[in-house]
Amino acid sequence: MPFVVFNAKPTGRIIREVNLPHLGYSPECYHTVQDKNWVDEDRMKLWIRKIWKPFVMQKREKYRDRRDLCFILQLDNFKAHLTQGVISELMKLSTLMVEVPASCTSNAQVLDVGINKPFKDRMDKLRTQWMLENPTGSVSRPLISTWIAAAWRSITEEAILNTCRHIGFFGNDD
Repeated sequence: MPFVVFNAKPTGRIIREVNLPHLGYSPECYHTVQDKNWVDEDRMKLWIRKIWKPFVMQKREKYRDRRDLCFILQLDNFKAHLTQGVISELMKLSTLMVEVPASCTSNAQVLDVGINKPFKDRMDKLRTQWMLENPTGSVSRPLISTWIAAAWRSITEEAILNTCRHIGFFGNDD
């Protein structure tokens, strides 16, 4: 599920409306705000609770006979990813964080290597199509949310797994 961070005050109107599908925001995304529009430690912990934890719980249920089940999460070396609070939250979920070294994300991070370009291409296509159909229209946050959801749906599990194999994250037989 995409985790969408909009530029807004954490105590303002937008945070109260972003997860209300009846306002047009996609229920296929989790939305939050940050006043500088980036993922800080608090947003990272929120991502862990709202996106990563449900994923882990789903996999634990699917593989409940595996007592030794653990997870690997690949993150770049952005400081919000490396705080003790974030690492502690991941450890509670049996998750080992693998840090991509500085200046290596373009070669070693799954999103940078094989996912971001097709995702952004799909976003551009949706935006261009909308602009041609609505030349005087104004792009809204809910509209952007629907584009993000549609673009993410176009990314297949196979594409993600192939990218993991390509960068050597795991072998062809895994």
